[in-house]
Amino acid sequence: MILAAGVGERARPLTDQIPKALVSVAGRTLLDWSLHDFSLAGIQNITLAIGYKASLIEKHLQSDEQQKDCESSITIVPVQDYEIGPLRTALSAIETFSDEEFFICPVDAVVGADNIKDLLNKYEYSRGMVLAVDYTATSGTPVYIDKDGFVVGLGNSVPEGVFSTGRSAMMLIANRTIVDYCRSALLQNENRLVFALNRMINDGIPLYCHEVHSKWFDIDTLSDIILLNRHLLESRVAQDVRRGLFVPNGDSIQIGDSLVLKDSDVVVNANVHLQGPVLLLPGCRIDQDSRIGPNVTIGLAARISENCELINTIVYGKSAVHANSHIENAIVYGSKIYHAEL
Repeated sequence: MILAAGVGERARPLTDQIPKALVSVAGRTLLDWSLHDFSLAGIQNITLAIGYKASLIEKHLQSDEQQKDCESSITIVPVQDYEIGPLRTALSAIETFSDEEFFICPVDAVVGADNIKDLLNKYEYSRGMVLAVDYTATSGTPVYIDKDGFVVGLGNSVPEGVFSTGRSAMMLIANRTIVDYCRSALLQNENRLVFALNRMINDGIPLYCHEVHSKWFDIDTLSDIILLNRHLLESRVAQDVRRGLFVPNGDSIQIGDSLVLKDSDVVVNANVHLQGPVLLLPGCRIDQDSRIGPNVTIGLAARISENCELINTIVYGKSAVHANSHIENAIVYGSKIYHAEL
């Protein structure tokens, strides 16, 4: 189950016009990265819970390019009262799901196929509910584990019997036992899944801990999006680029005369230096005497004017960057620059 109903307020202005699920990072939407990772991990049947600007997600899933790339069978669950919070969204998805066990992950957690596979292996070994935990994370919901590897509580209240503490990595394999606890928590005006899990644990229902070992990202703010863009460009984009131009990490290209890629309408004018990793998406144009990279994605039909320098930046589609601009650690959206603290 992929939970994709929320507004994503802290990712504004990107989410003013689109849901967070459709925010593009390194050439794919967050939703497409999630579907791609689950497919690589061998999970083909997806229940997708949507709410905010749901029609845009449905339109995206029906697009020719997405239909060509997606190998999953997707069941869409509209969440009418998604504003209540993620617990309402999760319960809406669970109530439509026919299988006894299910894997739950929010669309703004880019977790990677390796972490998904490892959690599935932990479930096959334990045959019980399993929560992914990151012992190195400094933010996120605290998770308290006993000496036998069971979760004894989540949140800010520290329970008895704690042996170690980590943070939730936002992946859960659960079964239908959790349904009544979700319903009960909602009746008590709780809005997060953590409350249902705590009540379940207090009733003696075991919840195993699984330590994640591969990098994952919780995408909340513009800073998170920039960091994810860098990670994906450095480690994952190369094998997925079909159209456009990608310069891998550690490589560089110095354009002498103008370069035109006719299959994707990418135009790079004279005396432009591309320092990888850099991803240029179809229809974009870079004017002369500019230096692009590292860690830069330039979106569909974006325009970079002459004598610009871009580092660690995402330029979203159809944006324009004015001549003589130096932009670092930023997002350019609707031709406006939004700097981020990393």
